Amino acid sequence: MLTKDGILIIGNDDTIKPGLLEVDFLASSLGAMTRFNGANDGYSRYSGSGPLEGGLICYFSLYFYDGILDMVIWTPKWPGTGNSWAEWSEEEELRVKELNDRLLEQYLGPPPYSYAWGSIESDYDMKGGSSGIVMKMLGKEGINREASLPIE
Repeated sequence: MLTKDGILIIGNDDTIKPGLLEVDFLASSLGAMTRFNGANDGYSRYSGSGPLEGGLICYFSLYFYDGILDMVIWTPKWPGTGNSWAEWSEEEELRVKELNDRLLEQYLGPPPYSYAWGSIESDYDMKGGSSGIVMKMLGKEGINREASLPIE
């Protein structure tokens, strides 16, 4: 489930939301099941997976800046879509993006999805060959630090 308040519920009760502290995330059951992907320049990165309501599995990456959630990228694993690069095609990936678009419309209504806490968008990365849903939080200063996000 996803709300206009930026609350993403994974599993039965694990919540990812704007303002989430890294220490609280790590103390949660969801945090205990994630993989630490490194840290630099104030950023810490984690990845994992879990179900949305209805059992749709999502893969996610969380980025914390100075211990506060800065960005979440989540990718639903839609039934009937490929599981490997051998099965990948741009046509199929654009279909996945369309499914992601519909999911956002189901939860949030029509775009754009800009809120006081940040923004949400369905994205297709042509260079990376993948689609996902990106939640960007506004920093304490009300600005998005995306330009300074380190490359993994």
